[in-house]
Amino acid sequence: MSQDVPDKGMLRIECKKSYPRASGSAPEFTLQARFGVQREEFFSLVGPSGCGKTTLLRLIAGLERPDQGRIILNNVEITDLPPARRKIGFVFQDYALFPHLTVEENIAYGLKILKLPSTEIRLKVAELLEIFALQGLATREVDQLSGGERQRVALARALAPQPLILLLDEPFAALDYELRHRLRRELKELQKNLGFTAIFVTHQQEEALSLSDRLAVMRNGRIIQIGTAQEVYDHPQTSFVAEFLGEANLIPCLAQSTPDNGCLRLELPNRRRLCLNLNEDAVRGKSLPGRYYLLIRPEDLVINPQTTVFEGTIDRLEYYGHYTRVEIKTAGLLLHAMVGKGVPGLIQGRTVRVGFHLDRARLLPREADHR
Repeated sequence: MSQDVPDKGMLRIECKKSYPRASGSAPEFTLQARFGVQREEFFSLVGPSGCGKTTLLRLIAGLERPDQGRIILNNVEITDLPPARRKIGFVFQDYALFPHLTVEENIAYGLKILKLPSTEIRLKVAELLEIFALQGLATREVDQLSGGERQRVALARALAPQPLILLLDEPFAALDYELRHRLRRELKELQKNLGFTAIFVTHQQEEALSLSDRLAVMRNGRIIQIGTAQEVYDHPQTSFVAEFLGEANLIPCLAQSTPDNGCLRLELPNRRRLCLNLNEDAVRGKSLPGRYYLLIRPEDLVINPQTTVFEGTIDRLEYYGHYTRVEIKTAGLLLHAMVGKGVPGLIQGRTVRVGFHLDRARLLPREADHR
């Protein structure tokens, strides 16, 4: 494995970790990651369950040892350092609070481990109680707290020793939607105000898109794509990334041999031909002629447009208040549209015309293992 670790910043990691099968033959799962995190960045790891997100956090924290590679934090190699010497905070999914300690005792725990003077500990705990709005709960035991209160105590405890980086492993997983939404907003505001660096693990696309300065999409122990939330959502490099971050209409198409004056001719499943204007980035590296997916996000699908691409039947309607999710059967496909209020003719079983915004379409390779 190369020892050239990319992205100079707060964290640089290049490592490999394998877990063998019970028989001891071929590895059952191999994690191989190479990326960097910048100072004061909120960086998210997203992907389906079992893709290696939590394993990667545990490697960074020192709870697991890589088989190969190295981990550098703040220009210091920490690959072989024990967890207590890494200056890393960790908020677990279940918070891992001490049930026999009060709120203030939980927050003070890491400071006592550092053997700070008692006066300094009291001042620091008081400051964190105020920051996290826990002043009235200081003497309560954690089993008397709500889920949101426990989450705030866990954050305060993790930040008390002033770690170089904070790791968060799905800290909102056990909370209801409204509480998740509120605490997400609070966490992002705290991160900006306090200026700490964070790596956040989630399988929820909404959390990743709303919180992240940058995010990495993982699959089967590999990082598939890294970028800002907007970059990865608007310009996914694979159909897997397109479907994992939001809904995606992936329409099989045949791309002609050469672009014609910047216009790439496509043939769709209903034999309709389109001339798709693609920028250089979208065309570069494409092997033409070839079979691809035309990616259309549901919000870019238009019902009863001026220019019709498909005709189909409304198969299902789901009302969400500010928009309606519409499923349309056409040409052997099931297309999804997100339609705002005031669009007439949304009746199950009705035939409709369908089009889309060509300037927002993306051409993606057809993956052999596309799910």
